[in-house]
Amino acid sequence: MRYFIIKRLLIIIMLSGCTDILINDEQYNSIYLNGGGWVQFQGQDLENYLNNDFSIQFWISGDTDTSNNSKALMTILDDNDEIILGLFRNTSIDDSINIYLNNELVSTIQNDELNWSATTFNLITLSSSNNIIKLHINKTETFSSDIFNLTLNSSDLIFGAKVNSTQTIATNFWTGYFDE
Repeated sequence: MRYFIIKRLLIIIMLSGCTDILINDEQYNSIYLNGGGWVQFQGQDLENYLNNDFSIQFWISGDTDTSNNSKALMTILDDNDEIILGLFRNTSIDDSINIYLNNELVSTIQNDELNWSATTFNLITLSSSNNIIKLHINKTETFSSDIFNLTLNSSDLIFGAKVNSTQTIATNFWTGYFDE
């Protein structure tokens, strides 16, 4: 019984301590990021999953934002704080995603289904198989590259910001909803 009470208390403390990323909205059961929070997965936990063939899939919606900062959907930075892999909202084209591989912009994907200024969910799928990386938006393949070898080492996977493992860099915060 004591374990159950402690567990419930910890859950309540965690939820009340993360009020900047959770929203009490009857319409959505999602995490809302309002330009200052992110979801982080530790590199040592991911290394076995993302170094070979994998798929990452998530639902995301944008929201009105007045910043000129390119908002990060997802990022992985190396130990030198350079982008191994990054998906960013393009600030010049509202219905597009910039793809960064090995710290270089490799493609800007424009898709009419994307509208980052509205609360419309989009299914984003990033997959890697035999060193070929692919991006799907709402189940449609929009990008493929066979020149990429993903080596994570101990890099963290971040949703909603560009953040390094030591959290000394935290920029490009997303504004909108995330869901699994």
